Amino acid sequence: MIIGGIIILGGLDTLSRSGNPLTLLFGAALFALGLWLFKRRVPVYGVVLHSASGEQKPEPSTDREFIERIVVALNQAIIARG
Repeated sequence: MIIGGIIILGGLDTLSRSGNPLTLLFGAALFALGLWLFKRRVPVYGVVLHSASGEQKPEPSTDREFIERIVVALNQAIIARG
């Protein structure tokens, strides 16, 4: 999106000098592609466990409820252990 915005600014300058809208259209297409990719992204959730043996990073998931259930289960296990 940033590169598309920069090209749009350059395209505005080119359009005012020569009347050629090609650079402006290319920048607009890049900006639109970046915006579409930004809107399409999917959040990834995960839990990082810190212990005396180090840091554990289990597989991330796009299912937020699944990760929340894991966190609740871990908290219950810590409470039960004392």
